[in-house]
Amino acid sequence: PIRSIEMAAFGAMQPESVMAAEQLEELLLRFAAGEAQQVAATEASLQSALAKPAFICDLLVALQRSSASQVRQLAAVLIRRRIGAFWRRFEAAVQENIKTVLLSQLQTEPERLVRASIAAVACVVARHTLPKGAWNELLAFIMQCSQATEPERREVSMVLVGSLLESIEVVECLQPHSQVLGQLLAKGLEDRASAAIPRAALKALSAWAQVLDEDEAVEVLAPLVQPILRLGMATAAAADDEVTALACNVLEELAESSAAALGSNAANVARFGLTCAENTPLELSTRSTGLSLVATVVTSRRKALHKAQLLPTIVEHVFELCCEETHDDDDDDDDDDELTMHHHAAQVLEVISEEVPSKQIIQVITELVKANHNSDNSFRRRSVFVMLGLMAHGCSEAFCKRLPVTMPIVYQGCEAPETRVREAACLTIGMFAQFLHPEILEYGPATLSCLFKVLDDAKERVRERACFALEALCEHLGEAILPVLEPLITRLVVLLHNGSRATQER
Repeated sequence: PIRSIEMAAFGAMQPESVMAAEQLEELLLRFAAGEAQQVAATEASLQSALAKPAFICDLLVALQRSSASQVRQLAAVLIRRRIGAFWRRFEAAVQENIKTVLLSQLQTEPERLVRASIAAVACVVARHTLPKGAWNELLAFIMQCSQATEPERREVSMVLVGSLLESIEVVECLQPHSQVLGQLLAKGLEDRASAAIPRAALKALSAWAQVLDEDEAVEVLAPLVQPILRLGMATAAAADDEVTALACNVLEELAESSAAALGSNAANVARFGLTCAENTPLELSTRSTGLSLVATVVTSRRKALHKAQLLPTIVEHVFELCCEETHDDDDDDDDDDELTMHHHAAQVLEVISEEVPSKQIIQVITELVKANHNSDNSFRRRSVFVMLGLMAHGCSEAFCKRLPVTMPIVYQGCEAPETRVREAACLTIGMFAQFLHPEILEYGPATLSCLFKVLDDAKERVRERACFALEALCEHLGEAILPVLEPLITRLVVLLHNGSRATQER
């Protein structure tokens, strides 16, 4: 099917056609259909034609005239792949006509996916033209679209900017226009006429944040942090995973590469990350992206969070996420490879302990242990030990001072009725043995006695954790291990004969 419209460009300046329009239409339809028997022959025909610069013009005709969206989409993709290699071989008049066709199609193309592919073609052409000071019409077109009354055209401006900002060469050319682009993207972030507009603006920001140096990011992107937060909060409340995750990723990119760009918004960015992580209607991957944002802000803007007195609150909220119940049945068939919110939150607790001075968070840790170690909820008790174990390195000095209170709680955990709690308690002993010596050695006999009992545990994974704890503890005991060496070896020999491969390796 061919639409009865005239060419917007080319005319007499079009190079001699490589393939008739009807033949190309049929070929692209067959290829798009993906029928196995025809794809090979179709690919061969296309590859032969794609070696000729004039075929780009044939594809542009198909892009304009075909009523089949899949044909227009495939034509745009093929043009993008080859036009860069052929650009210099086109006469100047043909180059101008190609640029005219692209801008015309961006205005008239009804399908979003095809518009995005045409924008990608425009970006390739821009790489060849903008560095030479040519195609100023493109920037004027972007500004014109950004002010249009139709949401589709405003989306086109965002998509075009996003495509351009993915190219380092083009970004350098756009540097004099950074302030204008920043204002354009800010407007796109606040545009609620279509969800596609702020989504495209965020994607453009994501590309831009990766190529700007720190000074440029502070100047250009800092004013966009609050619009990003407003958009992210709205999409998180609406359970829009794609845009919410995009907002988290853009803010994390800023926090990692240009932390100063967050300015006075560091605390609000961390709160936004927590809000996303705690929003259970969102997908786990999106929620974990929120947690990752929190960890990055803690790493890059710790002092700002401390000044806002937010660090203890962050620990509390992340601990609550660590307590989130999973669907495991507390037996050895639990899939340890499937990451849960508990795992993600535990990793963030470890990051916090490494990045934050213990004096700023030890009080809240102590309060959480006190409030939860006797909880009726086994997931909360497990999280107490996971928190203690993973934060032992970063908070070693503070933890050493609290061993007289903490160790009885850990021993109690090793005798808990739930597998998950006993396993976590053994993990804590192992981490304490690695990072709290020599103070932990004062508890050597009592700890060995506790671990000896756990070696008889009915659950394989608990015995494995006990072996890990024994290995870590015995490494530092020195001659103090001699009185218990014989019974220890006896028990280990039994495990070598009867334990799993993982336990035997321990």
